[in-house]
Amino acid sequence: AVVRAHTGQQVLETVRTTQVDLLILDTRLPDVDGIQLCRRLRDQRIVPATTPIILTTSVQSTRASSIAAFAAGAWDFCTHPVDSDLLLSKMDNFVRAKRAADRTQEESLLDESTGLYNFRGMARRARETGAEALRVRGAMACVALAPVIDDDAVEDGESLETLAKGVGEHLG
Repeated sequence: AVVRAHTGQQVLETVRTTQVDLLILDTRLPDVDGIQLCRRLRDQRIVPATTPIILTTSVQSTRASSIAAFAAGAWDFCTHPVDSDLLLSKMDNFVRAKRAADRTQEESLLDESTGLYNFRGMARRARETGAEALRVRGAMACVALAPVIDDDAVEDGESLETLAKGVGEHLG
């Protein structure tokens, strides 16, 4: 499915409510520069680095604008007119790479933002600890904490990742 947004604000609302596989942003949105929006999406982790963002521009691109686009987190930077066959091939490759990264993350034992065990990792570690205790005929104790952070609890400008790392450091 394709979801259209005509302003940067609409893009932000859409990515917060919809799981996107790929974004195509123009550098000339009515309310914000597309490169700045791309940087914001990446810096505030609104969109993970595994989600491809393609920036397009209708003006002649320069080396500096290309560097700025890639530095902001874009996977590609295209000028109009866009070769549709080439763009579709790139999009197919990018989405396959994103989905493979998503599968790997789902199978991971660690939380990406904190470096601590996620639920899957805690369950596996508990099984390993239990098996070791059984082998050596020892006692076993396991305490698992899983802080739940409400989006409303995060202050402006502070990402969930920053808050989660602080919790992790406090518990460590």
